[in-house]
This record gives sequence, C-alpha cells and structure tokens, in this order.
Amino acid sequence: MQWRLVSSWTWTTVLVLGLSAPALARDVIGEEEPEEKKEEPAKPAPKDAKAAPPAKDGKAVPPAKDGKAAPPAKDGKAVPPAKDGKAEPAAKDEKAAPPGKKGKTEAELEKEAEEADAAAMKKAEEESRKKREEEAKKKKDAEDKRAANKAEIGKGNLEDARKSRVYKRLKDGLLFTAKVLPGAVEDNKMSEMEFTIVQKLEDPDPTYGDWAPVEDGDFLATFTCQSLPAPKDPKAKPGALPPPVVYEIHPLGDAGKYGLHATLPNAGVWQLKVTGKKKDSQKPTEVNIPLHVSVWPPPDFDAEEKNNVTLTGSGRRALE
Repeated sequence: MQWRLVSSWTWTTVLVLGLSAPALARDVIGEEEPEEKKEEPAKPAPKDAKAAPPAKDGKAVPPAKDGKAAPPAKDGKAVPPAKDGKAEPAAKDEKAAPPGKKGKTEAELEKEAEEADAAAMKKAEEESRKKREEEAKKKKDAEDKRAANKAEIGKGNLEDARKSRVYKRLKDGLLFTAKVLPGAVEDNKMSEMEFTIVQKLEDPDPTYGDWAPVEDGDFLATFTCQSLPAPKDPKAKPGALPPPVVYEIHPLGDAGKYGLHATLPNAGVWQLKVTGKKKDSQKPTEVNIPLHVSVWPPPDFDAEEKNNVTLTGSGRRALE
C-alpha cells in the first residue's frame, strides 16, 4: 500500500518535471524564444500606374505589366501587353503613312498642292491648244480640198459648156430652161436653141408633180446686139450695131418643148429676149438671156451656173 502511494507520487513528479524542464533549461542557458512573424501590409500601387481600360465588346483587357497600362483594344480585338518594356509591333492591317509626307509642314504641303494644280492646268491648256490647231488644220485642208474640187469641176463644166450651155429663168410662175448648142456661140454660124417651159401648179399633178408643161404657148425670140468687140486698131472708130433679129419659137412635139435655129452676124454681147404667153392667158411673160458671141470663156459663166443650181431645186420634178 505504501509502495503504491510512493509510486503514484513519483510518476506525477516525473511527469511535471518532464514538461517544464525545457523551459527551465532555456531560462538557464539564455536561449531566446523565436518571435512570431508579422504580416507586412500591402504596398500601395505606384502613382504612375494607369488603370486598365474597361473591357470592350465583352472581351477583357489583360492587366498591365511593369507598371504600364496595356493599350486599348482596337476593332474589338484585345492588344497584347508589352513585354520587357518594349511595345508590341503595330497590327499588319494598319496602313503606314505615305513616304515623303511625314514631317512636312502645312505650308509645304499647301505649296506642293498648288504646284500640282498649276502643272495640271498647264497640261490641260497645252492639250486644248493642240486640239484647236488640229481642228483648224483639218478645216483648212477640207476647204483646200473643196476649192480644188470646185476648180476641177469648173474646168470640166467649162469644157462641157462649149458643147452645150444651159440657162434658167423664172418669171410669172413660168420656168424657162434654154439649152444652146453649141454653148460657145460663134458669129455667122448657126446655133440651135431648145426651150423647156413649165408652169408652177398650186395643186401638184399626179403625173408631173409641182410643174406642168406649157403645151399651148406662143413665144418669140428677139436677139439684140448690145456691144461689139473693141477694134484692133485703137484709132479706128467702133462699128455700128447690127439690127435686132427676130425668130419664131416652134413647138418640138414633146409637151412643153420649143426650139429655133439662129445665126448671129457679129461677135459681141447679144441679148436673147423671149416673150410670149399661154393662149388662155392675157398677161405676156418676158425673160432675158445674155449671149457672148465669139467670146470664150464667157465672163458670166460662174454666175449663170450658180443661178442654174438655185432654180433646179425650186420644185419637185421640174422638167428640163
């Protein structure tokens, strides 16, 4: 019984001393107890740091690195942040500034624009001048060609007129077309003259059109000498004019056709006067035609040709 009490006390003492021995040893030796680690407070963000921009189009922007804010997103696509302090290269679809424009002042750019406008205006004026010169040259060439053709035609007509010459006259609604054979009338040689006489109709005829032949006409032809050629001897006196010559104009069988043969005794300028009327008309008609006898080329050739062209277009189907 006594042993059991001693043993119980002994184990209790040993247990207490075992638990407190390390603390007593540290107090005797002087070993310090480890201090408790304190948590450091969070450092505030640097002043130069920029807040990341808000997300666009539902896509988040990556956080900034090295205290620099990431660039904003473009076209709805996030731009990757810079690495190691170096900016990322620009996107491939971005167009670089044109060469030569970078670094120029506004005055220099304005001067270049003015010089370009001046050059364009000068070029346009030069092209306009060349165009005017070409048009003027074409016009002159055309006029020269027409003049040359007219000269050739005139020569041909003049040669043809030697054989047969035509005169036209319009009087009192009657169109006279006189055809002289040969066209170069010579004195003391017989000439043949044919006349086509038509009348202007108020109502076109289904057969003849605007002009109907005059079938019942009564006409006379009177030739009067108006001047003689100048004498070869300047001292000689001019001769006396021959008397007029009158011929009756006869129908030739075809409707509106009449004719005569005449021989003129002297060279010079003669006037052919045709007078007459239709049988059912009370008013006579008179037309005059100049004849240059033994004179070629006649001085009135161009004027008569022009008059013929004018009267030829005076009506539809005018008979000749």
